[in-house]
Amino acid sequence: MWRRCLLWAGLLIGGSAFANEAVEPSPWTLEGDGVDVLWPVDIGLVGIGTTTWVLTGGLPAANPTGRSEPRGLDGLQPHWNPGALIPSDVLGHPFHFHREFGYLNLPLLTIATTSVAGGLVSKDVEVAAVDFVLMAEAMALSAGASSVLKAVISRPRPFTSEAFESAYPEVYTSHEVQAYFGEEEDFEAYKSFPSGHTSSAGAIYFSAATLIGLHANDGKIGGPVFYLAQGVALGLTVTTGILRVHYGVHHPTDVIAGGLLGGAIGVGVPLLHLRR
Repeated sequence: MWRRCLLWAGLLIGGSAFANEAVEPSPWTLEGDGVDVLWPVDIGLVGIGTTTWVLTGGLPAANPTGRSEPRGLDGLQPHWNPGALIPSDVLGHPFHFHREFGYLNLPLLTIATTSVAGGLVSKDVEVAAVDFVLMAEAMALSAGASSVLKAVISRPRPFTSEAFESAYPEVYTSHEVQAYFGEEEDFEAYKSFPSGHTSSAGAIYFSAATLIGLHANDGKIGGPVFYLAQGVALGLTVTTGILRVHYGVHHPTDVIAGGLLGGAIGVGVPLLHLRR
């Protein structure tokens, strides 16, 4: 199932890029400010990414056994700081709900404000629609890909290690941690790589930054606004990753991989839709 979903996603991405290159504007095309969307294909990609994320998110890890044995960069002193949970959710989880913040988190706020701002500046609702579809596509593809990788790779989280048990014995035996080991059917204790929060953050912030930069530079790569926006996206993604490591649920390499995955998708999706 995972291979089939990835195959269809690859075919649709390729088809979308080819169509954007070869097909003249038509009723199937949404024209943005420097970027175009072939809406049946791109909305299909949003659906496939979201469906893959939902289906694989509930699957058990492929190999839910063993302990984490961190080495090198991952072998630093283990962390456990629950206070980092809420800010990492607010920064990196587009569907996070908290009684104090509701659904008002930065990823969804970024998608909404970038789309609305693009439409208002250009005075064209179609620009807002294109921006929204491309950011949703980046988010969905990143979520689907990271969810598949988590289940297949089945990397134990840092709190499964002997070093964590020695450093935080009461936390290791607490219900909060032990529930990850099997009381939850999907065995979240073995879905460490890559970091889904960091991947989502990278996909959303970098896609928004790329669109903002393209709009400010007449649909071309480059210019001060383009690079400034990319810098802000990098800062937000890195902050999300640091918080996930600080919380104690990811190794440093988990968040690095998640950030690279999400960032590549976030930059790549808008650039594949540049108007030729």
